[in-house]
Amino acid sequence: GVLLGTAPYMSPEQARGKPVDKRADIWAFGCVLFEMLTGGRAFTGETTTDVLAKIVEREPGWTALPAETPPAVRRLLKRALDKDPRTRLRDIGDARIELEETGPAAIHLDETRAGARSRWTYPVWAVGVLLLIELGAATVWQLRTPYPPAPMVTKTTIELPADQALASRDTAYPLALSRDGTRVAYVAEQDGRTQLYVREMGALEPAMLPGTAGATHPFFSPDGQWVGFFAGGALQKVAVAGGTPLRICNVSARSLGATWAPDNTIVMALRGGGLSIVDAAGGASRAIPGSEPAAWPEILPDGRTVLFATGVGGNISAIATISLDGGDKHIVARTNESPLQGPALLGTGDIAQPRFLPPAYLVYGQSPGIVCAAPFDLRSRTLTGSAVSMVDSVERGRAGGAVYFAASATGTLLYAPTGNRHQLVWVDRNGTAVPISPDRLAFRHPRLSPDGRLIAVAINDDTRRSDVWIYDGERGTKKRLTTEHHNLRPLWTPDGTRIAINGRGIFELSTDGSGTPQVLSLGRGGYPSSWSPDGRTLLFYADDVASTHSWVLPRGGTPRLLFARPFSDREAQFSPDGRWVAYVSDESGRNEVYVEAYPALGSKVAISADGGDEPRWSRDGRELFFRQGDAVMVAAVDSSRVFRAEPPHRLFAGQYSGAGRDIGFDVTPDGRRFVMVKSDEVSTLRQVVVVQNWREELRRRVPMLERTR
Repeated sequence: GVLLGTAPYMSPEQARGKPVDKRADIWAFGCVLFEMLTGGRAFTGETTTDVLAKIVEREPGWTALPAETPPAVRRLLKRALDKDPRTRLRDIGDARIELEETGPAAIHLDETRAGARSRWTYPVWAVGVLLLIELGAATVWQLRTPYPPAPMVTKTTIELPADQALASRDTAYPLALSRDGTRVAYVAEQDGRTQLYVREMGALEPAMLPGTAGATHPFFSPDGQWVGFFAGGALQKVAVAGGTPLRICNVSARSLGATWAPDNTIVMALRGGGLSIVDAAGGASRAIPGSEPAAWPEILPDGRTVLFATGVGGNISAIATISLDGGDKHIVARTNESPLQGPALLGTGDIAQPRFLPPAYLVYGQSPGIVCAAPFDLRSRTLTGSAVSMVDSVERGRAGGAVYFAASATGTLLYAPTGNRHQLVWVDRNGTAVPISPDRLAFRHPRLSPDGRLIAVAINDDTRRSDVWIYDGERGTKKRLTTEHHNLRPLWTPDGTRIAINGRGIFELSTDGSGTPQVLSLGRGGYPSSWSPDGRTLLFYADDVASTHSWVLPRGGTPRLLFARPFSDREAQFSPDGRWVAYVSDESGRNEVYVEAYPALGSKVAISADGGDEPRWSRDGRELFFRQGDAVMVAAVDSSRVFRAEPPHRLFAGQYSGAGRDIGFDVTPDGRRFVMVKSDEVSTLRQVVVVQNWREELRRRVPMLERTR
């Protein structure tokens, strides 16, 4: 069931992940011969998926063969490229026999077309093809000789403890690997709290590092004895052996990764800015001029140059290098859609965590969740070839965050495979779950129609592109609402006739699919979160350069900030009477749920005290529900005069999260049931895959500079 090989030369049975034998090599022989005769590959496509689909479904372009190709060679090609291995040429020696038995008479050219060439064409064709066969046989013979075997690429899976899962909601990057590949650091979520753990590769259990609650973006010191991380508005470090974490410096924005240099300095990236450098022993940080915007830095082997991701605005679309003093900035490569100057060798999709892997590879993550590699000349800081996708279906952080992988200098790869199968369910207040539909899909952000009968929900496809569907909550039937772009966060209008979605901006569509989508907001992106009861005002939230903020959008009007504060806030929800707004803010250092009067914003009431997200009002306005880790919480509220709230208590808990670790849910008008997405066991982030000697796979698939000269 494992797909191994180079896509354009894979046999159909390889492409399907089925068992293979030597007949797969016969197919590859046919692909190489076809390429030699035509100058082009037998099967091509923009992506690996496209190539494999053509191998399975289509015939090679036989018309591309030169007109003078002898019939015997054509017949040999068709037998080698027979999609059914049972009727394919069985042994490579049969290719020689087939050519020799046909003889010159069967290979002759039409003299009226080729003239005098017929006297010498047979020897040329025959010798060329036979040489190719001899080369294949010689290769097999060499493989049988007792040369030292190449290191074997091995893949193992680390299972996190049953009560843990990799943190992914407010943590853009929960994994780190020591330089020698012997230690893993990860941020895990347990009972709604995040904590930093370290695990030796050979150990059975991880070790918790006390004092690291709320940690994000772990990274190792060069000797692997310390782990740096961000928490509590500061850059900190803690010894692998344990002890009290030490504060290095304060930080003013969310982190986007850090790297520890051999001279005991740390280079970090903060959202909305460039790179900064600070002594690992502590002190004030200083900016590296000319580096903004920057994300995911890594110090290169010379100890003076930083590799990092960059772009324009909030789009991280290129890989660059810069010296620690801010000089010699250089764009290594960019994506196809990037406006920056530089070679467009990185394909399409946001870039994350560029890493140099000795001796000559650049490895990086890219949306929607793949790990790519390209040949890299460290001296000139240039790519010497195009990038190759190495690992697909890797988990990715929220809002265009990191791809969950790490690579060591010794050639060990670590990544978290994504889970994308979930089920849409009803859950009562006691926690009893009942499936709405038998579908197991990548559901995200379910929202109920005002009457509670229908459910609008986004569903990811295999490329993580989402469309919005509408399910009947009782019958389980469904219909598609959108077919273009990438659509998320459906939100019903109060009258139930239209749905606002996040696409390329915020749009509004009729629930029956008729008419033209209405543009509500462009330019800011934005995720719709709540309509006022009269349907005249939309609340939405959007990421800016440094944080996330909620906006107020009157119909036909101009958006304005809901709160003019330096903290991130989101998920603002109108109360049923429109007099109050519940929202999530990180002003305390972690996400909590608050309520304020609307529109005369002022003093706020804290609803949650131990973390909170995704607030939802009951239809009568007497209860406020929210998520706290795996739990659904409820607080009784009284908003008749002065707003008051009782301490919240837990209703139930469980593995209720959708694709992308989304924790969205909604409550029925009577407040007795919740529509939620239930994660299959395989979908929870409890597995980390370790690939050892991964550099051998790189060597086979990515041509290095030394071999291209």
